Amino acid sequence: EGLLAIVQGVGYPNQSYSHFESMHVWQTADNKGKLEEGWLGRYFESLKGMEDNIFQGLAVGKLMPYECSAINSPIPVVSSIEKYRLEGSTPERSEALLKLYASSPLQAPYGVLLDNTIEAVYKSSEALQNADKNYTSDIEYPDTPLSKSLKILAEAIIGNLGVKVGHVKIGGFDTHSDQIVEQPDLLEEVSEALYAFYQDLRSAGKDQDVLVMTWSEFGRRVKSNGSGGTDHGAAAPMFLIGTPVIGGIYGQNPDLGNLD
Repeated sequence: EGLLAIVQGVGYPNQSYSHFESMHVWQTADNKGKLEEGWLGRYFESLKGMEDNIFQGLAVGKLMPYECSAINSPIPVVSSIEKYRLEGSTPERSEALLKLYASSPLQAPYGVLLDNTIEAVYKSSEALQNADKNYTSDIEYPDTPLSKSLKILAEAIIGNLGVKVGHVKIGGFDTHSDQIVEQPDLLEEVSEALYAFYQDLRSAGKDQDVLVMTWSEFGRRVKSNGSGGTDHGAAAPMFLIGTPVIGGIYGQNPDLGNLD
């Protein structure tokens, strides 16, 4: 359908091939190691109205992605819609707790921050639960971790929660061994999950508003190693996927005559 653009050879000079160093570069968009906040986190800090709608950013998973981290603009991290609520809470209990904190604000040095955090958790949980209740779709997502993450993101987008940036992740591509066995299944999971995600957005009339970008801290070398896999490469292709995309292959093909 012409909705996929592949940008070849994306990387940075003087690659160390260290997971930790390369992840930090990609997550901060800084190859000098001077920045501590993530590049998306800095973007969130530049947005207006984050205090009124923290769903301008949404990370689906168990931990805050470093690239989304920012001191002054935290975003929700959601592993499941059902669990994104105050522990053991019912709507009535949450409402009572919110009123309790409103009537008796904490006087500790970080009391205001804690009060604001509790209120943000309650309101964002309520908004996400309502989006889930109103979500209807005929699209069947595969039963895979990536598909489940993208479905949560789709519900937030379709539910008009104001998402500007969503983050999901999938691991397993560090194929130093048995690549011919592992990689096809990984690529199939990515393909099927993204297909369901975009069909869902398209059926809701939201596909024009969404662009997917993939990244990894490494590419892979062309020549296989002795374990049936490939080692870390200096550059990698990035996929840009979506209705707004002008599909095609961008950039130069890697020079197979210079594999170092």
